[in-house]
Amino acid sequence: MSTKLLDQFALINIEHSVWCGQTVLPAAEMNFGSDGEVPDSRVVKGGAIRIVSIEALRPFGKIKTKTRRYMEKFGRQIMSGAWAIPLARVDEAIMGLDALAVLAEKEKSKFLAGYSDYNDEWLKEDCTRAYRQTILRKKPTVEFVETRFGFDYQTFRFSGIDDSSDKKLEKKAHKIAEELIDEVIALANVFYANKLHNKEYLTYRSRDALIELRNKVHGLSFIQPTLIAITGLLNTTIDVYQNRVKGRVIAPDFHQVMATVLILCSKDKITEYHIKNMPEETENQPTITSSDSEPFNIDEIDDFFADDVETDTAAKKHAFY
Repeated sequence: MSTKLLDQFALINIEHSVWCGQTVLPAAEMNFGSDGEVPDSRVVKGGAIRIVSIEALRPFGKIKTKTRRYMEKFGRQIMSGAWAIPLARVDEAIMGLDALAVLAEKEKSKFLAGYSDYNDEWLKEDCTRAYRQTILRKKPTVEFVETRFGFDYQTFRFSGIDDSSDKKLEKKAHKIAEELIDEVIALANVFYANKLHNKEYLTYRSRDALIELRNKVHGLSFIQPTLIAITGLLNTTIDVYQNRVKGRVIAPDFHQVMATVLILCSKDKITEYHIKNMPEETENQPTITSSDSEPFNIDEIDDFFADDVETDTAAKKHAFY
C-alpha cells in the first residue's frame, strides 16, 4: 500500500448521554421511618433516590444498543464511545448516525413531554410509599432533565503527536484491520453453519446477511487489497437470489452461494482467490450498487431499526438467523 494503514482509518466519537432518572440524596436523609430501616434498593441506591422508573428510560437504552450494533457493521470500538472504521465508509456510517440522532431527539421530546406523568406513575408503586414526599421534594425541573440528554458525534483522522506515537497508532490500525478481517471470517463460518451445512436451499431472507458481509468486505478492501476481488464475487453471488423459486434459492445457485461463503471461511482461501482474480487496475475495483445502498428516509427511522434486538447474545447472531 502506498500510504500508511493508519491514514485509511477514521475515528468516530459518539456522545450519547441519558439522564439516569435519579437525583443525589444527602446521607442525612438516607434512613426513613421511626426505626431508621434500610431504604428499598429499588428507590434509594448508591446515594441517590429514583425519580422515575427504569422502564420509563428503557427507550434510550434501546437506542444505545442500536447504535452499538450499527457501528459494529463498520468497525471496532477502541474506547468508550470511540469507533475506528475504514475511512472509505465514513459517509455511509454518518447516514445511520444522523438517523439515530433524530430517533434520540424524538424519544427525548416524548420523555420530557410526559415527565410529570412518569413521575406520578412511579409514585403509585408500592415500593415508593415511604419515600413519596422526598421524591417530590427532590424531583428536578424538566429544564434540568433536558440538559442530561444528548446525542452527537464527531469524526477525526488518526494522528500521533510525534513519530513514536504515530508508530503505536499504526500498530493499532494493523490490529484493528486484522480483527475486522477475522470478524468477516467468523461471520462467514456462522453463515455456513446455520444456513448451508446439511441444507438444500436458502431462503431469500439470507440475502440480507450476505449484503452485510459484502459491505464489510467492501469497506475493508481499501485497507486490505486481498479482499478487493472478494467484493466482486459477493456481488455476483448476491445476484443469484434473483433466480429464486418460490422464495427459495436452490441448486445450482445454492452451490454458488456455498462456494463463495467457503472461500470467506478461511484466510488462506481468501488469499488464494485474490491471487487468481485480482483486478489489474485498482480503478476497476468492484463497487456496491446503489440499489443495495439506499439513502436514509428520516420518516422511516423506526422501520429501518425495527429489526434490531436488544441482548448482546442475540445481537451477535441476528444477521444470520
